[in-house]
Amino acid sequence: MSTTRAPTDHLRSFVGVLGDRQTYRRILYLLAAIPLGFLYYIVLAFGFVFGVALAVFVVGIPILLATLVLARLLAEGERQLANALLDTDIAPRDNLPSLSEDGVLAAVSALVRSNTTWRSVAFLVVKSLVGFLTWLFVLLTGVGALVLLLAPLGGTATILDIWTIDTAAERLLAFPLGVLLALTAIHVLVAAADQTGDIAVALLGSEE
Repeated sequence: MSTTRAPTDHLRSFVGVLGDRQTYRRILYLLAAIPLGFLYYIVLAFGFVFGVALAVFVVGIPILLATLVLARLLAEGERQLANALLDTDIAPRDNLPSLSEDGVLAAVSALVRSNTTWRSVAFLVVKSLVGFLTWLFVLLTGVGALVLLLAPLGGTATILDIWTIDTAAERLLAFPLGVLLALTAIHVLVAAADQTGDIAVALLGSEE
């Protein structure tokens, strides 16, 4: 038998996100994706572009291999970060053969042929995109919410050239709208963090 939730239950659930400690851990995870995503973009773009461009001169091969190794190391850091902040339980993946024990050719072959290597690269690409989208979203909603919340203090404010707040009635209306926008943004960030966590589990987890 289905039950209908009362409006007060929906409101409590909507506002209750502020009292959940996991909310702030998810937001921290996404905020960390902004600088990390930029770093991953630089590493992958530099490594693959210069590696491929210089491959004909042989020097590009070590650059490509170093990029793949670095991608695996960064992905391992992402696995630990997701486990710490998103409460995922992603197990460590397979290790590469040792250069000293198995030789250079075996280690290079295992690195290039390993699904873990390319799944690591794929996740770093995803995380770069997540970082950019998070930055854009936080910038737009953060500035918008801040302008609305501060509107009652006086002065004239303009929201994206759409709404100019310059009367007392508009200033009073702006504050609750700012609260609503801020809460909605928090819910979106929490949902985005959960989705990114699901992708982390799929790409960074051990293969079965």
